[in-house]
Amino acid sequence: MDLKTLASKKVRPPRIKGAVGWVEAVLVEEIPRKDYVLVIGKAVYAEKGDPENGTTDHLPLVLLGDRYLIPADEVRG
Repeated sequence: MDLKTLASKKVRPPRIKGAVGWVEAVLVEEIPRKDYVLVIGKAVYAEKGDPENGTTDHLPLVLLGDRYLIPADEVRG
């Protein structure tokens, strides 16, 4: 798989070009368990994709309860 990358804004690892968005995070804690490791991070930057910079202009669907929404939809409880 040949992934294209972009420089991140706040962290060293790069972003994946063409993603619908990015959440950059720093490691807070790793909690090892028998069959897995729980990784806890703190989000330090988030951004949606930008078609002018070669990224996507498609918004993702979000499953909320029994409905699919796009992030721009208003969510009411």
